[in-house]
Amino acid sequence: MKVLFIDGVGVFGGACRSLYENLKFLRKKEIEFFFIIQNGTIKDYYKKFTNNIITSIGLTRFDNTEYSYYRGLRWLVLLREIFYLPFTITAMIRAKLSWGKIDIIHVNEITEILSLLIAKLFFRKSKVIVHCRSIYRKDKSSYRNKLISFVINNFVDILIAIDNNVKSSLPKFPKTFVINNSFSIEENNEKNIDLTDTLQIGYVGTISEMKGIYDLIEALKIVKKKSRKFKLKVAGSQIHNNRFYLSSILQKLSIQKGNKKEINNIISDYNLKSDIIFLGHIKEISGFYKSIDVLCFPSRLNAPGRPIIEASYFKKPSIACISEVFDDTFINQKTGIAVKPANPEELANAIIYLIDNKNKLKKMGDYAYANYKKYNNPEINSNKIYNLYKTLI
Repeated sequence: MKVLFIDGVGVFGGACRSLYENLKFLRKKEIEFFFIIQNGTIKDYYKKFTNNIITSIGLTRFDNTEYSYYRGLRWLVLLREIFYLPFTITAMIRAKLSWGKIDIIHVNEITEILSLLIAKLFFRKSKVIVHCRSIYRKDKSSYRNKLISFVINNFVDILIAIDNNVKSSLPKFPKTFVINNSFSIEENNEKNIDLTDTLQIGYVGTISEMKGIYDLIEALKIVKKKSRKFKLKVAGSQIHNNRFYLSSILQKLSIQKGNKKEINNIISDYNLKSDIIFLGHIKEISGFYKSIDVLCFPSRLNAPGRPIIEASYFKKPSIACISEVFDDTFINQKTGIAVKPANPEELANAIIYLIDNKNKLKKMGDYAYANYKKYNNPEINSNKIYNLYKTLI
């Protein structure tokens, strides 16, 4: 079985990590892996499974997710996608010439729907699975929603939603399956770290407005004003770091907001420098999770991200910005505390509650771990994906 994976995000982030977890178990099956990817740090991870990798400066995407669908100045992002178009076509031609027939195309995120259409020009007989990892745009009457629904119904065989939050937002499609994200680590031999009386808060993600780091800093300003003690550990790096002028223009227009210098200036203005530690990108995450009391996931995407799963594995509860929760990812007041996205005051109140009630942390962490075992076992979830593959061959 020959499976081609298309991944349009070059940075090793949540979507790539989620696929990587599945690949560790899928490699044990009778599958030959192939990849077309945007060049970046993800290549080193995918190389652990195969040398059949074609990289491109970029792959054309179309973002119709709830947070970042095109409107106003965000339409300028399409300039980047148009710029990537010839590189995407070239990558597909190289793949066809190098690899010939492909049995299944597995698209790692629904935002790569345009790259899928280009791939289908060259791999007409390939079956298609599209992974959906983000909350989809909720305006079902929009022409863009209708257009993508048409593409799905005519060119896609199976949709995989990473949880019930995502599934509830997707266009109606009869072959939509929920397979939750997974997490595992090769080794977990580090000793538990003795935590202090000060609440140790963890943040995992890029330095970007979308991931909620700005909202978290605003919340911590409120927490400090109310004379509570905490320590925030930030595991992540600046999101934008490429040589193309377009990305700089988009940042100048505040379409893509995420600048570490700007964040540091805000932290200084709020007198929070002694309360926040930037760790940069971390590869070995077990030590990080064992050093915190609670994960804060302040994302504006209004969906539970994989850091919540990772924290659950280490029996750590989360404060998560989610307006609607489903038991397969988060149980409010049991596995953590849910607050509204982009609401620093509500986020601050949740942090203060846990500072004042640290005795709640262990029980919440135990609930989180029980939820992890029920929904996020990587071997079970990878077998579910493999079984879907087999239905298409």
